[in-house]
Amino acid sequence: MVALALVACNPRATYGPGVALESPTAEGNTAPRVRSPDEQRTPPRERPRTPSTGVLVIAVTDDAGRSRSDVPVVIEGEGLRRSVYTDAGRARVRLPAGRYHVEVPAGCSRHVIVRRGASGTAGVAAGQAGLATLTVQVERRTTAVGPATWSLEPPWPDRETISFTYQLWDRCRERAARDVPFDGLSYRTSKGLEIVGTHGMRSDADGIARIDIRCVKPGGAALFLEDTEDPSDVIDLLSLRQRIDMSSSWCA
Repeated sequence: MVALALVACNPRATYGPGVALESPTAEGNTAPRVRSPDEQRTPPRERPRTPSTGVLVIAVTDDAGRSRSDVPVVIEGEGLRRSVYTDAGRARVRLPAGRYHVEVPAGCSRHVIVRRGASGTAGVAAGQAGLATLTVQVERRTTAVGPATWSLEPPWPDRETISFTYQLWDRCRERAARDVPFDGLSYRTSKGLEIVGTHGMRSDADGIARIDIRCVKPGGAALFLEDTEDPSDVIDLLSLRQRIDMSSSWCA
């Protein structure tokens, strides 16, 4: 007869300091897996980060206090240089905390001409928003010039669609503004006229702009092209036709 010796196992035995055993599965057929000290260590809590940047809001107005869009703004300081454009008179930029030189340079831009620029210094505090205000003299880069043409000589019959054309002009380059949109410009009519179509508010490859109009009331008429932000920058397109005075009888 062979005698069998039974050795008792201690289920709570350890395998050295800082080492733990995983319990076997419910079926009891999975060997314990030793977890390393790195797996047992509780991850440290993340400390809230202190913001290192702030927001600078640049407001640009003209001499009349009107907000001006599409105006270029240059920001320099703290080893960086940023160029932005205003939208509805404001530009919003996130910057590292510090002091900055802010400038609207004079000259031609993509949609406007800055006749008189402005500059100043602004501070940006971490986690806060600051405001810098600059006052400039600015006008739209494009305007209307002659010659003007129309598809039918006035006086125009009631409700008859008239195709009117004129030259869109680039004030910066002193030449036709070819294939460009009417950014910041809009049409306005007198009570005797009605706009039928604007042809996408864009000039063609020769710089010709087109608009379709019709009379809705007998008598005088006016058709204006104006800056949407500066009503003083306006021109009566019907006046571009030289040597004609139809102010009292455009519409039959």
